[in-house]
Amino acid sequence: YAGARSLVATHWKIPSAPAVDLSVEMIYFAEPSGYTDWAYALRFAQLNVLDAGRANEAHPANWGAHIAIGR
Repeated sequence: YAGARSLVATHWKIPSAPAVDLSVEMIYFAEPSGYTDWAYALRFAQLNVLDAGRANEAHPANWGAHIAIGR
């Protein structure tokens, strides 16, 4: 919490590889022009994982746990 405006967390434990991939995707979508709407970036990262057809990561247990809290 230490002064953070936003927080991305998970509702349940997920494997590291899908979490890292989703985080990288999120940063990719948040980076252009300093856009920091993490909920927007998370949504597009989740959609990108689904569209990419990565079978091991496409299961909702891997990407559905994430939530963006705050600004």
